Amino acid sequence: MARIGLKNFKYSPLDADENVTGPKSLGKAIDCKVSLELNSAELFGDDTLIESDYTFNKGTVTISIDDDDDAVLAPLLGHSISEEYVVTTDKTPTSGKVYYTKSGSEYTKLTGSTFTSGTTYYEKNTSYGEVIRKDTDVAPYIAFGRILTKIVNGAYKYKVEFLNKVKFKDSMPDEKTKGESVEFTTVSIEGSVMKKKNGEWSRTKTFNTYAEANDYLTSLLTNSSN
Repeated sequence: MARIGLKNFKYSPLDADENVTGPKSLGKAIDCKVSLELNSAELFGDDTLIESDYTFNKGTVTISIDDDDDAVLAPLLGHSISEEYVVTTDKTPTSGKVYYTKSGSEYTKLTGSTFTSGTTYYEKNTSYGEVIRKDTDVAPYIAFGRILTKIVNGAYKYKVEFLNKVKFKDSMPDEKTKGESVEFTTVSIEGSVMKKKNGEWSRTKTFNTYAEANDYLTSLLTNSSN
């Protein structure tokens, strides 16, 4: 068996009952490292080991992604993003969206259901907003999964690795000026791995096709029983 690939970093926030709420993407997967801390208790009798406990206690997971997209990382780390008014690219109003017109520095909500020719319309968007970090911010508990590509006896296999409960923490990426040649840098964040109330902390399953693995991972992040 040889592991040859890693993809599909996905997560889901957990609600107060530790149920998943829906899958979200974390960006392109670069690498992932999981370190476990196991209980270590041993009982000796008659000069030999007679009982032992090496069960899971806690762990850490460190992931690297291709981009520190504020829209992705801010909610993952418990921070808020301000909404900014941006010019809409919609040619006609889309159901469920809210549009605005601008007069001077004031924005007024569109009350009609059509656009007027020659008028610029705006919508609120966090993609260009400001990330606001406070010392009272608390990162949410999430479920986190990814897909490993393997070759087993000459055949491709796809293994889903799933952590039931994780909390990531803030980190600041290294910054470096451009030298004579381009050097790519990536963003890494670290999280604590823990058990759910029922004691479960991880699931894994291997599939023959990537589509099956992706469907399974999506179901783990969608089905409230996980």
